Order: sequence, then structure tokens, then C-alpha cells
Amino acid sequence: MVLYRSDLTIILGNFFWTMKYMGMIFFVSVIVSLLAMEFTLIPGFAAIGLAVVLVSNFMKGVIKENEDGTLRHAMMTVALVWIAMSILGAIPFVLYVDLPWIDAVFESVSAWTTTGFTVISDVESVPMTILFWRSLMQWFGGIGLVVAALTGVLGMGGSLYIAEAREDRIRPNIMNTAKSIWWIYLLYTVLGVVLLVMAGMPLFDSVNHSMTALATGGMSVKNASIGAYDSVFIEIVMMLLMMLGGIRFLSHYRLLRGEKEKFIRDAQIFGIILIIIASCILMSPWMELRYSAFHVISAVTSTGFGTQDITAWNPFPVVVIIMVMLIGGSSGSTAGGIKVFRVGVALKSLYWNLRKISTPHMVIVKKFGTQKFDDDHIRSIMTFIILYLIVVAIGVGVLVFQGYPLTESIFDVVSAEGNMGLTMGLANGDMTFIGKGMLIINMLTGRLEIWSLLMLLGSVFLRK
Repeated sequence: MVLYRSDLTIILGNFFWTMKYMGMIFFVSVIVSLLAMEFTLIPGFAAIGLAVVLVSNFMKGVIKENEDGTLRHAMMTVALVWIAMSILGAIPFVLYVDLPWIDAVFESVSAWTTTGFTVISDVESVPMTILFWRSLMQWFGGIGLVVAALTGVLGMGGSLYIAEAREDRIRPNIMNTAKSIWWIYLLYTVLGVVLLVMAGMPLFDSVNHSMTALATGGMSVKNASIGAYDSVFIEIVMMLLMMLGGIRFLSHYRLLRGEKEKFIRDAQIFGIILIIIASCILMSPWMELRYSAFHVISAVTSTGFGTQDITAWNPFPVVVIIMVMLIGGSSGSTAGGIKVFRVGVALKSLYWNLRKISTPHMVIVKKFGTQKFDDDHIRSIMTFIILYLIVVAIGVGVLVFQGYPLTESIFDVVSAEGNMGLTMGLANGDMTFIGKGMLIINMLTGRLEIWSLLMLLGSVFLRK
């Protein structure tokens, strides 16, 4: 795989175009610093944001590349944007939380990818601006950095949209799709804040938790996460918000347009509900419905909020949660994992193959929900699932080689690859440099669904 000069100009041109808009995100934290009267944090955020905007604008002017790119270019652009923002997002943690660079990058990647792991042992002692910065990164990471930059104005906007692991087109073109996603996201965020305040959560906490719940991120402003509030009402609202985040934007768009029948008949929504019910039944001998339902919804939507210490659980509920985390939420949502859609198609493909063996001459209509599939599409889905499990296996192998227990390694790697944020203690503990590096790779590959990073690595290490 060779990159020519023309390829580089396309990739870098679109990279700096996107980064120009990404730099503006830092100025939001400047406003929060003013409101929180944490004036000492203003220079750092303002300087980072200004530098990114000015450098990106200058470089975009130097490159002057307006040629449409291919999906290959888009994948490498998206991978570069996510890596760059992960590094830039780490700087405030170094400046104001005094984290080592590897920890700061880990925290930043965890936030942007909406994973929810944190290496900050006492988040309640951290400045409010930093807590909001973590939530803001998750909020933008959930909607997608490319969608956040309104890529529809780019010639290769459609390719970039797909490269960021999104396929559903809510509207006829990408620009209108991005706008629709934004309106849905903003509407639900405000709704979440109102409901959480009504449930008894303080306003600052409500803003942060509404953002991170809808982004299916899971970072909290409390050390004990949602368990700190010990409120059934707050837990119910949080479960609702997590479910909203775990359902694809296309389904929300249909619901808001009054197309209730299409919303109800969505196979992915049915699959998520079935997983939640089955998992709660399986876990019922060991815990109350209140706790099992919250953690299963947190896992299937890849959010990562918790109300209990998972390390104290019986091994069987832990296995159930691992399986739920592997499956994940709905494609086209903010959730991670393999996705209910792919798992459903894979299971039905087994059924189709068995039918074909038993009745060779029968014509089988391969359909999941309302969508039909050909053999090439099914093969691509199966290839992704196999590749996903290989990456998970590599991550587990690295952690076990580093001396970590097998069960905890499996749980935290599956959680990282699925951008879940639930942990059995490894990701929040004193991990080795290699262990943290492996989980960073898992989080990034999980959020970008592997292909974009593989494309970037292939262009660096492969000559042809």
C-alpha cells in the first residue's frame, strides 16, 4: 500500500480542515472556567484552542487541496484526527491535574472514544472545568468528531462519515444528516438535564451526566459514579438516557417524525430489549433487579456507569456482563461493541446455512429486520466480527503476559474494545506502560471499528 504525494495532500488537506473546527471545542472550556471562576485554567485552554485553529487554518491554506477523496483517504484522515485530538485533549490533564503523559493520554482517549475509564483516583477534587472537559470530550466523541465538524461541506464528506463507523443516512445528503443528528443530540441532552434535576441531581452534575449518558461515555463527576446518589429516580432517568444513546439516530429521527410503527419494528431495538430481559433473568439469583437492570443497560449501551463494585460480584453475572459488552448497542448510535445488528445477521446466517444444507434447492431470502443481504455483505460482517475478536484476544494476551489475572484482563479488554468503561479494577489502577498502551489501542480500534486504524498503519508499514 503506497501513499503518493497526491494522496498525502488530500489526507492532510481534509485533516487540517477538520482540525480547524476541532480546535474551537477548547474555547467551550474557557467559558466554563469563567462561569466556575477558575480563572487560572483559562490561559491553557485558550492557548491550545487558538494554536490548533491558527495552525490548521494556515496549513489548509498552504496545501490548497480541494480534490475529492476516496474511502481510503477518508479512513486515514479520520484516524489522524482521532489520534491528534487524543494527544491535544491530554494537555489539560498534564497542566491542571498533574497526570503523567501516558495517564493523560489514556484519560483523553477514554473520553474521546466514550469509553469512560479514568485514572484519576479522586475526581471530586478535580476542578469543575476539567470535569466538564472530560464530559465535553465524551459528548463530542459520541456524536463523532467528523459529524461535529459538519463534514457535509467537504467533497469527501460522505466518505469521512462512513470512515467514522457511521452508515445510516437520516436525510438524503450528509450535510442534512449531520444537522439532524445534531438536533436530536441537543434535544435529548437538554431533556436529560431537566429530568435529572427533577430527580434530585444538582445542576452541574446533571449537565455532565446527561452529556456522558447520551454519548454512552460513562465518566462521572463522582468517585462512586451513579451509586453516589443512591436514588432510584436518578437511576431510572439514567437508564432512559443510556437507552436513548444506545439506539441509532435513524430510529430517533423516525420516532420524532411520528413514524412510531417503524420505530417499534426496528429489529435492533427489539434485540437490545431481548438482551436486557434475558440478562436480568440470568443474573436474578445473585442480585436485585434494580442493580442488574442498571448494569446490563450500562453494558449493552456501552456506557459504563455503575452503582456497585463489580469485583465483589459472583463470577456468573460477570460472565453475563462480558457477553453483553461484546454484543454492544445499535449500529448508527453512540454505543460501541460488535453491535446488535452484526450479531443478529451472524446468527441468522448460521440458520440460513443450516436451511441450505438441509434443503439445497430451496431459495432462501436472507433478511434481518427489513433489510436484505447478499453473500458479500454477510462475509464482510463475519470478517469484522472475527477481526474484532482477534483484537480482543491480542489485548487479553498482552495484559496476561504483563502479569494481570485472566478474568480481569478479559473483562477490561472487552470493555475497552467495546468502549464500555466498566472495569474490574485494572483500567482504574496502577497499570504498566504497556498495559495502558494496549488499552489505548483497544479503545481507539473499538471506536473507529478497526478499519481506519488498520488502513493508516498499513500505509505506514506496508510498501506495496
